[in-house]
Amino acid sequence: MLVVGPSTSQGGIASVIRIHQLLPLWKRAHCRILPTFDERGTWKKLIAMLKAYAVAPFLIWRSSIIHIHLAAQHSMWRKLPIALIAKLLRKPYIIHLHAASERSVFILTPQWIVRTLFLLSYRVVVLSESWAAVVKKHLPDARVTVVHNPVMDPQTAPSARGSGQTILFAGKLERRKGYMELLKAASEVLRCYANVKFCFAGHGEVQQARVEAERLGIMGSVSFPGWVRPEEMSDYYREATIFCLPSFDEGLPMSILEAMSYSLPVVCTPVGGVPDLVVDGNNGLFVETGNSESIAHQLLTLLGDPERARRIGDNAARTVQRECGLERTERELSSLYRDVESEWMVRRRGIRESAQSVIRTGF
Repeated sequence: MLVVGPSTSQGGIASVIRIHQLLPLWKRAHCRILPTFDERGTWKKLIAMLKAYAVAPFLIWRSSIIHIHLAAQHSMWRKLPIALIAKLLRKPYIIHLHAASERSVFILTPQWIVRTLFLLSYRVVVLSESWAAVVKKHLPDARVTVVHNPVMDPQTAPSARGSGQTILFAGKLERRKGYMELLKAASEVLRCYANVKFCFAGHGEVQQARVEAERLGIMGSVSFPGWVRPEEMSDYYREATIFCLPSFDEGLPMSILEAMSYSLPVVCTPVGGVPDLVVDGNNGLFVETGNSESIAHQLLTLLGDPERARRIGDNAARTVQRECGLERTERELSSLYRDVESEWMVRRRGIRESAQSVIRTGF
């Protein structure tokens, strides 16, 4: 099994692949990684891509199935040659879509690339039922399978949480993640709860965020630790009281799922695949996209009602254990690989029989 995608970068795709590597299936299927991307500068990106293309034919030839993780736009451009090599070598490939929005895939990415990647694949894996509907709307002939992002079960009980009030944001600091709106909401929250702390864990527009916090006069209550290594992120979840990610668009963010696994009440926007797992008022609270007042209102609701916050957090943990546990991911991926391999063998048999028929009949 050849898995195409990052395993050491700072994004959500890398987080998913790192958890896949912990599954028994990873060793059983003899999986190995082929990275096509290096986020450490333009030249390193180019070198990583060219190196991947150079070794891809040899690795694909030795593999039974090619599992390609991708987002949209540049990610699809990078993965297209890998998919075409697999097709030329008559090896089945799976597309695993992690895109943030329908627009990024079906408007901003050239449609001939999308159609080529999706319709030549044996399966298109998406993160939620809502994303399955989006793909089928644009490409009715695509063969779509839903596999939720997996989440590790926390090793520390929720009772180990810090005693302070901390609202946590985790993700790349970019405008589509809504961090600016959360900063504005923070200034409102701090008028009512002066001791609350806000933590923005993530790389990206850190300097812009600092400038905005200074402008709002809340810098003393806000921290920006930058990108946090996966093995250290658990400390931030344990210390937090509430998790907030008011994104403008998403697939199914790992940070929300991880926060839910730590029994954190989640305040988020109903975008992408989020509503497939988060039920407003039950295991999370929804806010209006781009509306800092809505964010502040829901944060104040949870801060003012600790019992409700605890109940929502407990429901969130149960949801993730049921829908995103490692055992379920293991079953779903095992079934997917078996189905693809069986279909591939049937097709190969058909091709051989057709070729033998041509030789016998002379046509």
